[in-house]
Amino acid sequence: LSGIAIAIGIMVDIGIVDVENITRHLEMPGNHNLRGKDLLQLIYTGTTEVRAAVTVALATTIASFLPVFAMEAAEGKLFRPLAFTKTFAITSSYVLGMVVLPMLAYYIYSIQFDKQRFRKMWNYILILAGPAAVIFLGAWPALALTLMGINNLLIQTWPESRKQMPRYINIGLTILVAVYYLTVEWLPLGTHQGTGVNFLFVGGLIGFILALLMTMIHFYERILRWCLGNKVKFLLIPVFTILIGIVIWLGFDKSFGFIGNGFDKLGVNIRQSAIWTGAVKTFPGVGKEFMPALDEGSFLLMPTSMPHAGIERNIEYVQQLDKQLTTIPEVDLAVGKWGRVNSALDPAPVQMFENTINYRPEFILNENGHRMKFRVDQDDNFVLLDGTKYNAQSDEFRLIPRENLIPDESGEYFRQWRPGIKSPDDIWNEIVKVTNLPGLTSAPKLQPIQTRLVMLSTGMRAPMGLKVYGPDLDAIEKAGLEFERLLKEVPSIQASSVFYDRAVGAPYIEIKMNREAIARYGLTVNDVQEIVQTAVGGMALSTTVEGRERFPIRVRYARELRSSPEDLKKILVPSMTGVQVP
Repeated sequence: LSGIAIAIGIMVDIGIVDVENITRHLEMPGNHNLRGKDLLQLIYTGTTEVRAAVTVALATTIASFLPVFAMEAAEGKLFRPLAFTKTFAITSSYVLGMVVLPMLAYYIYSIQFDKQRFRKMWNYILILAGPAAVIFLGAWPALALTLMGINNLLIQTWPESRKQMPRYINIGLTILVAVYYLTVEWLPLGTHQGTGVNFLFVGGLIGFILALLMTMIHFYERILRWCLGNKVKFLLIPVFTILIGIVIWLGFDKSFGFIGNGFDKLGVNIRQSAIWTGAVKTFPGVGKEFMPALDEGSFLLMPTSMPHAGIERNIEYVQQLDKQLTTIPEVDLAVGKWGRVNSALDPAPVQMFENTINYRPEFILNENGHRMKFRVDQDDNFVLLDGTKYNAQSDEFRLIPRENLIPDESGEYFRQWRPGIKSPDDIWNEIVKVTNLPGLTSAPKLQPIQTRLVMLSTGMRAPMGLKVYGPDLDAIEKAGLEFERLLKEVPSIQASSVFYDRAVGAPYIEIKMNREAIARYGLTVNDVQEIVQTAVGGMALSTTVEGRERFPIRVRYARELRSSPEDLKKILVPSMTGVQVP
């Protein structure tokens, strides 16, 4: 977004700088009524004087976006088209500024008209435009147009020594209006501070920036002479800046690793020194990925249940999650989904949950996304349609339906979040609190679109994770649990967000039947299956044939089964002589 703003500013500057320099030449003595070739020569002189400066400004802007073209993966697909568009737009504006702008300036400045009469008419239009904007648009800051028109008409009343004062007055009015609109849209100190305090803060901030620029302009000649007289000292500044940029990008160890290698050959290990380790910790490098998390206005909660949880219990989990989430006042909608849909693209197990959570914006917004104001009384109590009043500061927080509030441009913003909720992170913390249910794992902070991108690129449901490989499931399970324990002890990691996805642990009892032994007692496989089904209380069975002699039955018991695996063995083994129950 800042790149778009810079590009627009540079494109506009091409016309502003050229036209302003041409106008400056026309206002010089003897150049007021130039026509024909003389005017053409003046326009040529005015544009060529600033062409080099404009070219350098455009070139530096384009060069500053070269790193964007080096981005890869998702960030490259997102930001590279913006960099191309900005570059093409600036290049096109430069060509138009060189070819079309001088021609248009020549034709426009060749028009003959009474400038004094035109200025007077224009000032009258400004005087009338202010009240018209207030009446029809309700924009009272437009009264500044009226003040500018009156100021321009009274320019002749100023003494000769103060002829520049009307110009400064117009600049001051323009800055005040700009600061006001910036304050209303920004509100950097928060809505609770009011427009006045925010206006003073924004005005002071802009005043500081302008004062800094004016100071630099005032001492520009002195600074330039020192730079030209001390070229080596001055060049140390950009060299040092580039060096710091490289260290921040690659990291201290990679940037100055050759120094450490040199000392290693001498038998001195400086990598363990406090200075080296501190520098490595301060400048670790920025890595190879750059994908900022965009504010989607919603969260995606993805906890999991344990592998032995049954379907009934998982249904209870998803219902309980929805109920718990809707108790948070800032949550507008919560919809849970568990298991997988009838699609090969969603191979989710029945233990996985996906709860899409839409939270309310901090303030009530209109269809254009702007904060709305509502009617209040003298004590800042919100006045409702039924005549009752609501004090957001003293009353216990409660959500008021939007239709009960009365829109009023001179009112106050209605904040939908509780006083303790300052950001979406606070809402997520509330979500974590209410969804801390026994048998459910924690979940990392994710958003719907962000989650899809993360899962497509990494195959995991978290922005960061470990993939464990091993010779068998038992070894993987042991290593995963150990990683989980160690990662929870890392200071920079939120312990509640670390969880190892259990690969084993489903409570199965595998019964391998000896068909010859069963036959000696006159039993069939169906008889054995009926006995097993009766013993386990109607649980699901899955049978597979292993060769000619073994017929395994895999029994999966639910959480509500009162018997333990050892109890099942005691029940089954006496009933089935010749059957091995491991």
